[in-house]
Amino acid sequence: MKKLSLLITTALSALLLAGCQPEPQYKAAEPLCTQRTDKQYVMSTAEDVLAKLQFSIDKSDPASGYIRTNPLTGAQSIEFWRKDNIGSFNKNEANLHTIRRTVEMNVIESGGKLCIEPVVTVERMSLPSRDAYSPSQRASMFTRSKGSIQELSLYPQQRAGMEWIELGRDGLLEKEILRRLSIRL
Repeated sequence: MKKLSLLITTALSALLLAGCQPEPQYKAAEPLCTQRTDKQYVMSTAEDVLAKLQFSIDKSDPASGYIRTNPLTGAQSIEFWRKDNIGSFNKNEANLHTIRRTVEMNVIESGGKLCIEPVVTVERMSLPSRDAYSPSQRASMFTRSKGSIQELSLYPQQRAGMEWIELGRDGLLEKEILRRLSIRL
């Protein structure tokens, strides 16, 4: 009996420790270089790939070869048609936190080729809570939502303290963007 309880305790401890792993640090993707020399075509193809991933373009400058998207909030698991969360870690994180991604893409001429380098920046929302002085106030610690409808309506002091914390790059999404571009180009 002692051996069984020791085995169960060890297994549970291992599961708890496995859940406490640090966030994975993904490597940045290598740039994609193509034989195409028509920068305008490459830029419009890149914009189309980003649009298919639900990103909206904030700035596009064909002369300098620069594209920047507006921030896109990470898809929830019920949004199966969205493809901006690549990998199980990113899918789980977007379900637990408010995550957003911004893509910056540079198209650079190098040795008679055009090279495309996406940089996907990930940010997490940090929202200060309010103090709860009784159990009935716990539901309104973060927002004024009702029990049946969830809304993000902030108190003025929360709005002042809200910030986006940069988490780094999303190399998996960068690789997916480049994979889609290589198919199209």
